[in-house]
Amino acid sequence: MEKTKYKYHLTPYAGRSSRTTCPNCKRQHCFSLYIDSENRPAGPEYGVCDHKKECGYSRYPSGKIDNSAFEPIKIEKVEPVYYTRQDVANYIANKLDNNLCKYLLTYCALDVHRLKNILRDYCVGSIDGGIIFWQIDEQFRIHRGKVMWYNPDGHRTKILSSDGTERGKIKAMWQFLKRDRKFEPEMCYFGQHLITLYPGKSIVLVESEKTAIIGAYFIPKYNWIATLSLNNFNAHRLNFLKEFQKAVIVCPDKDGYYKWAEQTEKIKRLMPELKIRVNDFIENGSGKEDLADLLLKKE
Repeated sequence: MEKTKYKYHLTPYAGRSSRTTCPNCKRQHCFSLYIDSENRPAGPEYGVCDHKKECGYSRYPSGKIDNSAFEPIKIEKVEPVYYTRQDVANYIANKLDNNLCKYLLTYCALDVHRLKNILRDYCVGSIDGGIIFWQIDEQFRIHRGKVMWYNPDGHRTKILSSDGTERGKIKAMWQFLKRDRKFEPEMCYFGQHLITLYPGKSIVLVESEKTAIIGAYFIPKYNWIATLSLNNFNAHRLNFLKEFQKAVIVCPDKDGYYKWAEQTEKIKRLMPELKIRVNDFIENGSGKEDLADLLLKKE
């Protein structure tokens, strides 16, 4: 099957300098521009913001656009520097000293030994009261570490932005370890390494790291992998599955069902060798709760 060709594609990640300021939320180094085959941007307003839930800005160039005035973007290939296994080992959450783990153990009454085994598989850590979600690929290369904070009730800690909007409190491990973000590798999915660790399991794709951990606890026969955001579910991100003959079940959150269902059909056309389908349990259910909430209620 011939692949669909698009006039514009998102700027490939080549370090922090390959991202611009989002025209909507005004945050720097988080906006991926759409560029043509000559690397000319369609315009500063055309692209996708990394912060889907807090911002959600996404605009694809449509109609006739004259972008001849824009200089081609120079995409300088930066050799990535991966985090080390020692980096991960230094922050392993043996004491479960973050609010998300405490919530799962106390309020949700999960078994401490089973939870610890799952956190160990995912290499989850703790720092400064937050929980570290390391992004490790199928070759066990450690791409990034995302630190998130939760309230005692298990919900994300929110901070007030200068524009008056709320967003989730997030930091990156390069900030704690004083690393140069320029050399940070491109992101990968949370739990991506599990397909190598447990090759006999099929895959469930969810949006958040929290949902992946809860899913792995209640339905351990699958490898639960998180895309980290609504927009990160696409054929490009799923390239790592080409060498693995795996069945993939897509489980979107309640607000992402139609977007992921549409995206799944595109992925089927671009990757016909991939056995992928959407689970419509959330859509046909109450429509008011995400998968993680429903699984916790079953306990």
